[in-house]
Amino acid sequence: MGLTLVIVIFLVTIFYAFVIAAISFKFDKLFFPIFIAGIAGILTLGVKGVLIDSIEMNYKTIGCTFLLSGISLPIWIILTENGLPMPQDSALIPQFGIMIFWMAMTTIGISSGIKN
Repeated sequence: MGLTLVIVIFLVTIFYAFVIAAISFKFDKLFFPIFIAGIAGILTLGVKGVLIDSIEMNYKTIGCTFLLSGISLPIWIILTENGLPMPQDSALIPQFGIMIFWMAMTTIGISSGIKN
């Protein structure tokens, strides 16, 4: 239970820093968010790789996690700007959808490093 709490605290801190960085800097719409989201994904992989024995950190896992978590934010921006069908009465999907999408893509990248 203690290890899970440590992982949650680190991941919430990383995600909070990622959101603040993505909102604060208005350099461009696609390439800077890819870099910031990718770095946040690698930091997430690092925390889990250090604390969980079954996750192996190698170049394949780092690259896959960076790529998948990095492209999650631009994909979400493109989808929402081009009319992603959303329920009229729900504001939760546009607000929290990016968080869920980023976490899913990062988890897929991290899962490529699970030892057999």
